[in-house]
Amino acid sequence: MPAIRDWSFNYNTSTTATTISCPLPQYQQNDLLLAILSADSGTQTWSATGWTQLFSQINGANLAVMYKIAGASETDPTFTYTVAETANATLLSIMDVDTSTPIANYATANGTAANVAMPTTTATRNNSLVIFCSAHASTAVVPSIIQGPVTQITAKDGTAHSDSIAWGFMPSSGTTPSNIIWSVSGTTYTSKLATIVINSPSTGATVIPTYCAADNSVFIDPIHGTTAYKGNSAWAGNALTYFTSPLAELTLANATVSARADYGINSYRSCGGMTGPTTATSSWLGATLVLATANKPNVTGKNILLHAMPLLPADIQTVDGVNLGRGIAVGMFSSANNAKTWHVHGAGTPWGVSRAPVVINEANTSGLIDTRGTFNATSVLGFACFTSGFLVSSDWTWTMIWMLDTTVIAGGNASNPIDITGIRVAAADGHERMSVVQQGKNELLVLQPLQFGDGGTNPTYLYLDSTSIEFPEIYNRQKRQVYYCSAPNVAGLTYYAGPNDTIIHKNSIVSSASPFHFRLHASSSTSATYDFSGLSVIGAGDIVLNKAITISEITINNYQTLDISNLTLNNSTITNPPDSNNSITLNSSTTLSGCSISVTTLSAGNYLLSTATPNQFSNCSFNGSASSGHAIRITAPGTYTFSGNIFSNFGADGSTSAAIFNDSGGLVTLNITGGGNTPTVRNGTGASTTINNAVNLTVTVKNEAGSPIQNARVSLQKTTANSMAGAVAYTGTYTNETTAANNATANDMTLMRSSPQVNDAYYFGGKEPFYKLRLNIGTAGAGTWTITWEYYNGSTWATISDVYDPTNGFKAGTGNFNIVFSPPNDWASTTVSGIPAYWIRARVSSFTSITTQPLGTQAWVFLQIMNQLTNSNGVATKTYNYTADEDVYVIIRKSSVGDTKYYPANTLQQITSSGLSLTWTLIQDTIANPSG
Repeated sequence: MPAIRDWSFNYNTSTTATTISCPLPQYQQNDLLLAILSADSGTQTWSATGWTQLFSQINGANLAVMYKIAGASETDPTFTYTVAETANATLLSIMDVDTSTPIANYATANGTAANVAMPTTTATRNNSLVIFCSAHASTAVVPSIIQGPVTQITAKDGTAHSDSIAWGFMPSSGTTPSNIIWSVSGTTYTSKLATIVINSPSTGATVIPTYCAADNSVFIDPIHGTTAYKGNSAWAGNALTYFTSPLAELTLANATVSARADYGINSYRSCGGMTGPTTATSSWLGATLVLATANKPNVTGKNILLHAMPLLPADIQTVDGVNLGRGIAVGMFSSANNAKTWHVHGAGTPWGVSRAPVVINEANTSGLIDTRGTFNATSVLGFACFTSGFLVSSDWTWTMIWMLDTTVIAGGNASNPIDITGIRVAAADGHERMSVVQQGKNELLVLQPLQFGDGGTNPTYLYLDSTSIEFPEIYNRQKRQVYYCSAPNVAGLTYYAGPNDTIIHKNSIVSSASPFHFRLHASSSTSATYDFSGLSVIGAGDIVLNKAITISEITINNYQTLDISNLTLNNSTITNPPDSNNSITLNSSTTLSGCSISVTTLSAGNYLLSTATPNQFSNCSFNGSASSGHAIRITAPGTYTFSGNIFSNFGADGSTSAAIFNDSGGLVTLNITGGGNTPTVRNGTGASTTINNAVNLTVTVKNEAGSPIQNARVSLQKTTANSMAGAVAYTGTYTNETTAANNATANDMTLMRSSPQVNDAYYFGGKEPFYKLRLNIGTAGAGTWTITWEYYNGSTWATISDVYDPTNGFKAGTGNFNIVFSPPNDWASTTVSGIPAYWIRARVSSFTSITTQPLGTQAWVFLQIMNQLTNSNGVATKTYNYTADEDVYVIIRKSSVGDTKYYPANTLQQITSSGLSLTWTLIQDTIANPSG
């Protein structure tokens, strides 16, 4: 579309002049050169060599427009007009136009009130540029075109009249916007207004500038010196009319107000000046801006923006220091003494002597220094500004009151995307406000809600790479950060893409020390292009990413709530969540893959999120601690696959710091795949959890020549103890003592009854075959009897041939004893007293007498998790349910009769989340094989 490349201006001072020259702005051949000309009076006809007059009309002041297509070499033009008068001239160079028919249409109207809608006309092509301009028959006040979806270029006065120029954009043909407002202070409204539509090339636009597609903010008052605006009362030193002294514990008096010409954000605009105190001790002076009844705003939840600055740098010297909670304050009142006042500035702030954008919000309490009566935020009568100081009067200027709301930024294309500067101009500069402040090339300070795109009505191509967007910290006097008295989540970013829009915000930071919102609009298209890779969102309050799209490589750090319903989130980081339950909202359509998630900021017992479909996580890493909360709360029974997820540093099973909280009220089975590890689990009421983490244990056995050895016996034995799967005393009937065997209560295991019988037995069970039973004997037995250790071979109980029993049948003494044996190859699982396990038993095979009954305190088993022969490839393998990294003894033997014999091997290895894979070379036993 046509886009403004550059602009320049000039004015003359002679009432007898009939010509005005203007320097050329930067231009290129085939640019449209558009001259916006005005004279203080007279029915003028304008001319210049090679230029065409579009129109010349008068209403108090004369407004004319001329144009030409730039050649390869242009000179500064001189414009001639027919009636001698002072004149203003502004030249725009506009690129990407139809050089044959650059002007589509125009319309004019007269300014007749403080606020007038700019005239409408028709854009006949898509992607048309719209120029809005005016000439006003006064220099006492400068007119503005800053309200609505518009970007003001300039508003200035000349010798005897003033003008203003702005632009907008039409993505589609049709009637130009009717909500572009021209405004002026005072009661002299006589002006000429014009709207001009510039055609894009007939072959289509190649340039789409960043533009303001909508501005929902409300312009309240310019504080144009002591000149009233739109029926409001003028800036006045009458604070005591609405605020009875004292104010915030200091004496209050009326300030003396003044008009400070050419001190505005727009340097052609006047500001309201006000004096500070001259007393030896600090006091307040105040001034007010009272609104007409028709103009009273509902400020509920809105940021109110004003702009404050010392008239001269020295004026800050006798203003109270901001660290005292005084200096500069702003109040809102709904009637006399029904008001709130906030501390917003003072000596020693980061803004120093520069103009500061100060924000107040009726919901803010941290910066509130005075509350009186019952303030009605739905109908605000006026605003008050206060200075507290001492000794010598300071002079401060105030200008441009806005009630901020969402500004919609649109435009851009792949070659000229929306960028940092474009955002600032469209959202702030073009509206004569500092709601967005640029700091360096690629950094913005944002005090309002911004929205990128509007669902496709205004096509949008956003490209922010290596940028920083910061929202101010809400009032913090300790840090002298007091200018932003807002509320959490008022300011922020929203992305509202249409199906053909592009949203790229990558390798960047969006941050604040106070909560802000960061959202995908509820109607943002899932067909748009999104790229948030490398983006860090730090300190956000309300984060909404609940669209069926894929977001990768985003970092979310320190937030309040995060909605990722429907989202596919890949390779991203979530850290420093709030210490609350369910700070993350997700649904069954959410998937997370390759994400890093930390819950170390959660208190024990709290949980990050709740889900009925935990298989939506894959290849994610979760980090906790022994004193923090749960990562995942499972709400529905079922069997779920957990692929590649790693849980680190969480508390033990059953603790309030376990990785997972099974709150389903039923059985949850987690099948761990893809190299994931086993999470610790806390079961809620009625819940139970089974975790299957199948890893492969593979041992390959070779001889010294590298050939496989078949039928080598490979055993893997745990180095650490497991709790008992079962412990049962048999005295003619079975008594389950599993709980007793697994706790440290002394002497609660009846290893033998007080009057034993032959074939009484004590059964010890493990969930897998085991090679060692550790038994803590609390009371050693005394008497004459024999214990035979037996195992179940699948059909009967058989004697363990090589058992080593240092307890001597429970009679050797007290303390821990290790009963060791070689797990039989035919050992089979069976059920004893309803408990399935691998059992051994200590059976009383003979009995003579007893004087002391043996009692046990606790027992453990050391499991053998593999006992196999190698196959023809020399491989023994087994699937194992991994829970955590653990050391194992690998024992390899090959000494069968008639075969080549080898020295046995015993090596310490570790099972990890990847399982275990070991290749071992056995050394031939040359003594046992003398011919070998």
